[in-house]
Amino acid sequence: IMAFAERDAALAVDRYGADRARVTVDRPGIDLARFHARGRVAGEGGVRALFAGHHFALKGLARAIGALARHPDVTLTVAGRGPAARYQRLARRLG
Repeated sequence: IMAFAERDAALAVDRYGADRARVTVDRPGIDLARFHARGRVAGEGGVRALFAGHHFALKGLARAIGALARHPDVTLTVAGRGPAARYQRLARRLG
């Protein structure tokens, strides 16, 4: 079994009874030599942040929205499948 984080490996063992010795953690990353910002990456007058992933609650979208609400110069773009309306309401409420 391949997991992307220790938390996922623990979940495979605890919830599904996987043998921990057979679970490999391989953290995905970005090849910075291939993918890098050329100059400043900006949204409307500020920085643009990207949240990419499904299972918004598990991945911490509410936490990201809460943290970024304190930084009005940051625009958050969300890519993935999930209950978008709930998180849109949270973002509007927090400003």
